[in-house]
Amino acid sequence: MEEDSAKQIHSDNKTLLDFNRSGMGLIEIVSEPDIRNGKEARIFLEDIRDIAVSLGVSNGRLQEGSMRVDVNVSLKVDGVNGEIVELKNLNGFRNVERAINSEIKRQKEIVSSGKSVKPETRRYDEDKNITVFMRKKNTKIDYKYFQDATIAPIRISQELIDEALSYKPHKRIYLDFLLPETLEEINNDIYLAHLFAKLQEEEIATLKVSNFVLTRVRNEIKRHGSDILSIIEEELIKLLDIYDQEEITYKQASIIYKELLDSQESLESLLTKYNFTQKYEDNKLSSIIDEILLEYIDAVNDYKNGKDKALNYLLGQIYKKTHNNVDSLNIKEMLLNKLEEK
Repeated sequence: MEEDSAKQIHSDNKTLLDFNRSGMGLIEIVSEPDIRNGKEARIFLEDIRDIAVSLGVSNGRLQEGSMRVDVNVSLKVDGVNGEIVELKNLNGFRNVERAINSEIKRQKEIVSSGKSVKPETRRYDEDKNITVFMRKKNTKIDYKYFQDATIAPIRISQELIDEALSYKPHKRIYLDFLLPETLEEINNDIYLAHLFAKLQEEEIATLKVSNFVLTRVRNEIKRHGSDILSIIEEELIKLLDIYDQEEITYKQASIIYKELLDSQESLESLLTKYNFTQKYEDNKLSSIIDEILLEYIDAVNDYKNGKDKALNYLLGQIYKKTHNNVDSLNIKEMLLNKLEEK
C-alpha cells in the first residue's frame, strides 16, 4: 500500500507533473516472474481489472489513473537471468502487450549482437512502437526502504484465501464485430459489461442493438451513472429485442428509451401511448411523400436550389405525418428519388 505522488505526462522531450491525485491511496500488486509475453500479461491484467471492477473498489480505467501498470522485462540467457528493464506507467492493456513484445525484441537484438542489456527504466512510445530510455536503474539501496512501525501485521486466514480464489468476476464480453478499443471500454464499465452479457443470453447482442447501446445507453451512463438503468433494465432489454426484430425504428426506440428513463412507465403502456405498432407499406409511404411535396413546394424549390437544410425539413414533415412509424433510411431514399424526378 502506498500513496499516489503525481501523474507524469511525457511530451516533446518534456515531462509535466499533474499533482491532482497526490495523496490518493494505492494498492500495488506484484506478480511472480512467470509471464512469458505481452499477451499473457494482458490477460492477467484484464483479470485483475475485472475483479477490482466487480468488487466495486475501482472503475479500472487506466486513462484516468485508476489503474496503472509497470512492467519488469528480463531475458534468461543460457539459464542465467538477465538484467531487469522496467517499463513505467503504461496506459492501456493493448499498449502493455505491445510494449512488452517490443522490449523483448529489443533485448534479443542486444544479446544476439554480443552485448549486455543494461538495467534501466524506459517508457513506451506507442506511435513508434518502441521503448525509450528514461534513466538508469537504481539499486535497491537507493530506494531507501524502511518499515513503517505504525502498520500492524495482517494475518489472512486460509478460509479467506480460499473464498477469494473462488470469486468469479463479471463475464468478459467478446463480439467480433466491435473494435478492440470498444470492447475494452465495455469491459471497463461494470454496468455495460453486465448489460451486454444479458443481451448475449437473450441472443440479441447484434450489431444493430450494440450500436444503440453504445450511443444512447452509454451516453446516459456518462451523464448520470447507471443507477436508473438498473431500475429499467428489464424493460430496456425488451425494447432492444423489439427494435432488433425491426418492429420499431431507431428513432422510435430512442423516444421510448427516453420515456423509460424519465417516467419509468412500462414498455407496454408506452408502445400503446405512441402507437408505434402501426406500419406503412411502401405504396402508402409513397402517397404520403407526394402529399408532403405538394404541400411544401417552397421547401422542394429550396432543395433544388442547393439548400440542403430543406431536405431535413421535408423529412421532418414526413416523420410528423407518420408519427415516426417509418424507417429513416428507407424514407430518405424514397424522398430523394422523388425529388430527383421533380
